Amino acid sequence: MIKKVNFYFFSNINSSNISNYFINNFNEIGSFQSFNLSQLSQNLDLNKDFTNFCIIWPTLEEIIEEDNYNFDEQNKVIDEFKELISIKIDQFDALTLISPLSIKHDLNDSIGGKLLIKKIKLNFCSELINRFYKKRSFNFIELEDIQLSDLNLKFWFHGKIPYSLSNIELIHSKLTNQLNYLNNNSIKLIITDLDNTLWGGVIGDMEFGQINLGGHNAIGENYSLFQSKLKFLKEMGILLAVSTKNEKSLVESFINDSDEMVLKISDFVSIEANWQPKNKSVKKILDDLNLLEDSALFIDDNPIERELIKQSFPKMNIFDFPDDIFLLSKQLDKYCFNLNRVRTDEDIERTKKIGENIQRSSSKLQENSFDKWLKNLKTIVTIDVLNEKNKERVEQLYFRTNQFNLSNRRLDSNKLLLEGSEGNFIHTFSVKDKFGNLGLTLVTNTCFNDDTLIINDFIMSCRVNGRNLEYIVLNFLIDICHKKKINKILFNYVETKKNRPIFNLLKEIGIPFVNDKFRLNLENYKKIDIDYAEINVLK
Repeated sequence: MIKKVNFYFFSNINSSNISNYFINNFNEIGSFQSFNLSQLSQNLDLNKDFTNFCIIWPTLEEIIEEDNYNFDEQNKVIDEFKELISIKIDQFDALTLISPLSIKHDLNDSIGGKLLIKKIKLNFCSELINRFYKKRSFNFIELEDIQLSDLNLKFWFHGKIPYSLSNIELIHSKLTNQLNYLNNNSIKLIITDLDNTLWGGVIGDMEFGQINLGGHNAIGENYSLFQSKLKFLKEMGILLAVSTKNEKSLVESFINDSDEMVLKISDFVSIEANWQPKNKSVKKILDDLNLLEDSALFIDDNPIERELIKQSFPKMNIFDFPDDIFLLSKQLDKYCFNLNRVRTDEDIERTKKIGENIQRSSSKLQENSFDKWLKNLKTIVTIDVLNEKNKERVEQLYFRTNQFNLSNRRLDSNKLLLEGSEGNFIHTFSVKDKFGNLGLTLVTNTCFNDDTLIINDFIMSCRVNGRNLEYIVLNFLIDICHKKKINKILFNYVETKKNRPIFNLLKEIGIPFVNDKFRLNLENYKKIDIDYAEINVLK
């Protein structure tokens, strides 16, 4: 179930037009409430059944007095503001700070005056960004990002309105992207064409030297920039795949031999180069990666191919390929909003690990029995607890996992550490086998209530689904219950649009579903013998 969103807008500018636009255009809006910036320090009674979104848009003179040019005093004021936002970040599910307007200051026509105000603004913004950069729920919007440059003094003096409709539309778009990311509705996979998409020209019809890519050519440099942007997204954890009507050997030859290619073969988790209809290639990619169509973005310069994929996969994101090729990179920003500022080992190695997973699937087809395949994987599972070293990866699983996610709670590392300090037990399960290291791929968050172990969260990456690892987790939790002389386990299942797979999984392993919860009486349950994995418990 998707929560409705309550917006809390803190600013001394007139927000009525922003409020009306959000109410009329935001599908899941609960309310839009406006406050003066001075009310930011007040405690609000937030409804936890809603997603509570804080928007702060200050004017510089509200924070720093107009004639205060003492940087030591300014820094004291900025520090106070940072502490205030720090409190709000913990209270709200999401917080966006829009770069401050400097309305009165900008009317200073002297060059020295403008430079000084710019220095003050840069100092203010950099201090806040440095403080909250790693906070997943925090976002910062530059005025340039919403194309707000020149202030219309007529609008400002008549109604304290510094923005136009186009500015509001851009704010709405960026906040929508932020919510999608926090709710794990963002892009996980980009499937791209090659010819006239990643480079200019058709490699099957032209000499490699004639392909337009890089060099001192404007169009070629533009394609290189687009590849660089895709490469950055890949390094931040988004998977890249290729669907192209080409000979695979020709594709691999060009990518390997071209000095101008930014993307390499190793950057792609899958390359489907053949002459079959592209919807078949796209389906194979999704099946191999065990991803849903709505988590993928399809990029192709050919409108016929885009229409085919749109009809075949109605929920897939279809890249609106621009007529102006120089808008390619900018257009990508509309689809791939990423607040992930910390790269974990899993991000860096994700493409490699997915490739290894495809090898596992291939080996499964070659075995005569499932049990034999499981044993031949030589799986090793290492069980640990939440700590400073693994907290970022655990946070990623909380935010990125939909299908095998018991409750779909979105908790950042700070909230997880807090729950751990308050009596919850958060265990991590890392997996490796003969093909490679899959990394930390399962998490449980549990607590005790009288004679019952409550599983608040059971989260499993789809990469390890189908390997009976859930029995290892369950056996581990049962052992804990036996030590505590507890004989009941309650799974705190919360149904969402995407987590039916975890429901089916728990049913398949024999957990009774009673009164909207999975409840297990250990007196009636026999543990499964684990002979297909080595298990190491660190703590």
